[in-house]
Amino acid sequence: MPIKFSDSKKDNEEYNLPMHNVFNGFAGNIDPNEKPSNSLFKRSTHLKADGNTYKLPGAIGKFLGILSDTDNSITLTGEMGSGKTRFALQLANAYASLGKRVAIFSLEMSPDNYKVIEMKNQYIVSKNQQLVDWAGEVPNGITDVENATADYDVILIDSFGKLTPDPKEFDRLIKTYRNTAWVVLFQKNGKGTIRGGPSVNFDAWINLDTIKGAHYKENYVIATKNRYGEVGIKYNVYSGGIMNNENK
Repeated sequence: MPIKFSDSKKDNEEYNLPMHNVFNGFAGNIDPNEKPSNSLFKRSTHLKADGNTYKLPGAIGKFLGILSDTDNSITLTGEMGSGKTRFALQLANAYASLGKRVAIFSLEMSPDNYKVIEMKNQYIVSKNQQLVDWAGEVPNGITDVENATADYDVILIDSFGKLTPDPKEFDRLIKTYRNTAWVVLFQKNGKGTIRGGPSVNFDAWINLDTIKGAHYKENYVIATKNRYGEVGIKYNVYSGGIMNNENK
């Protein structure tokens, strides 16, 4: 579904967009095809969305809201045992359900580890597994990740600190490969903040935090930033559903 903005009340209701005061506008005579004299700028009438929008299936789609083919980057943080990898695999399954090819760089645990295989079979349905490929190492470093963007629609990295200690590389990746969807896990340091610094959260379009409950069945994910949808909604990792009907 293409991104659409309109002054039409009907269109704005359909896309859940707020209606703003509409004024008569400038009464002068300007050629709408005229370009700004400064080549740095584009005229408002020439702006076009460079991607289509879509929604992931099921509760995870309700949780994240509408996504875009471009500038789709998700960071996932949380303490050990809070369900980061489990939720990330649910995301991989949701993307694959739309026919998107997913590359998983499993750098914390080998893809052949029995626990990884157990989680893979638990969260990625069999018919989607043919669209999900795994790598357990990056012999050429971040270059291996960049090369993968030519073959895959979605790149999932668990975790970024195992790939490179430089957080600026995250910003470079998501801006250079805007047509790739990024799901990147970051560990937290002893102070409970993201390793790599706050710039990582500023750069991504969606920031998700996994919260560890008293029991693993109570672990949940919450969006602290979402340029496409709502924040504050809780998604239970164990059940794969929205908690307490917080989605209105």
